[in-house]
Amino acid sequence: MKGLHTLIKIRKKELDEIRSQIGQLLVKQESFEHAKDIIAENLAVQTEFATNYPEMDFAFGPFYAKCTLAIEGFNMEIRKIENEVLKLRDILAGHFSELKRFEIVLENRLRIEEEELKKEETKILDEVGLRKFLNNDN
Repeated sequence: MKGLHTLIKIRKKELDEIRSQIGQLLVKQESFEHAKDIIAENLAVQTEFATNYPEMDFAFGPFYAKCTLAIEGFNMEIRKIENEVLKLRDILAGHFSELKRFEIVLENRLRIEEEELKKEETKILDEVGLRKFLNNDN
């Protein structure tokens, strides 16, 4: 019985750690999304500026290349994070399922123990009642 309590505690701790990892990854993903959006907005502003001032075209080409490269890099990192989050969620689901099985087994064992105690108590009370009846009969 003590072993099941220990396994349940371990699984709960593992679930908390996995949830924490997922949370950290989602925060990281959000920061990449935000940085990517800032670069995209800046690129849009500079594209409009370059359209209005064609004499600045010489500077826009390298800027555009750097921005698109940075956006692609952020997109790649975001996809990596999404894949990692999916893997962690699969692990989380497996651990959660296992935890529930342990909890069900523990509940069943406790219920069986309680039923056995009630049976034993009933048996003892029946015996006490029978002895009392037999003693009163004499």
